Amino acid sequence: MLKFELEGSDVVYLDDVFFKSSSLKFGEPKPKDGSSPARYSGAAYDGNLYKDNLLLEKPQYTLSYNGTGNISNWASFQINPSSIYLKGEPNPNNRTFTNDRSLPPDFYQVTNADYKNREPYAGGHQTPIISRSITLKDNKAVNLMTNIVPQNEEHNKPKFWEKFENYGQDFAKEGKEVYVINGIDGIKDSFDAGGKAIQIPANLWKVMVVLDKPGADPSATPVYAVGFYYPNEDPGNIAKDWRKKDWSKIDNLTQRPVWSLEEIETKIGYDLFPLLPEAIKGEIKDVKYIFPSQKSIGKTWDSLPWKSNPPPLPEDPTDPDDESESLEGE
Repeated sequence: MLKFELEGSDVVYLDDVFFKSSSLKFGEPKPKDGSSPARYSGAAYDGNLYKDNLLLEKPQYTLSYNGTGNISNWASFQINPSSIYLKGEPNPNNRTFTNDRSLPPDFYQVTNADYKNREPYAGGHQTPIISRSITLKDNKAVNLMTNIVPQNEEHNKPKFWEKFENYGQDFAKEGKEVYVINGIDGIKDSFDAGGKAIQIPANLWKVMVVLDKPGADPSATPVYAVGFYYPNEDPGNIAKDWRKKDWSKIDNLTQRPVWSLEEIETKIGYDLFPLLPEAIKGEIKDVKYIFPSQKSIGKTWDSLPWKSNPPPLPEDPTDPDDESESLEGE
């Protein structure tokens, strides 16, 4: 017999106790320097061997948490048609941030108040609300402060990072399954929160691997990948008309937010999606192709356009700008 004893009046969801981390289907990020990947330990902060690389698994996402910097190193999550808001469905787009009480003893629990008046930075989601917007339970999970990092306010607006979040949604709307890892690279500064430092990332990155459909075998069906990397600062207009550009023709990494999987792995020092078959990963590691619209995903997917990297399709006047009709991301 399995027995639970609850203390207090908080709601407890059983799938927070019994679940399999689908977001790590292709493995968690693996440091290339041979150091340990993220692991969980319930030890108190001072004696916790993984306090700066603490693995926190939740039904909605998995992340590596840095207890010294009080931010996550990376977060991994899955997007498919069953996890996102579709038109006509209730949308719990709530942004009530709460401290994460699942942290081990003596870890500082960051609060929403810690991010007040920190301009030009505000709280940015590692796992976005837009990717887990079906239930109030999911909404509460993505609004935990362990899933939040200081992000430049202009960087986190619809003109930039939100575009890339919406891009992942487009694949799910076309029936695909998407595995995403978001992360930070380097520290530029920190701010004080009652004697505790909350570090400010120097750069933010995102990589997505897209399968043909939920549960598809990557060895037998098409697989697509692409990444995004940019300093945590005002990006200006660098992403203007970003879905109409051939980013493979721009060699200077500082002049483009679209990076390949291999470029990001090299920059951050991680092996991402290490459980993907080696041959498959070799085929997608250099891709910088961007589908010009949501509709083009369904129309051209089977022709594997990312392998030939054709120029963007002419603008289709019947295909509305997908970004303008999406949920606010973050």
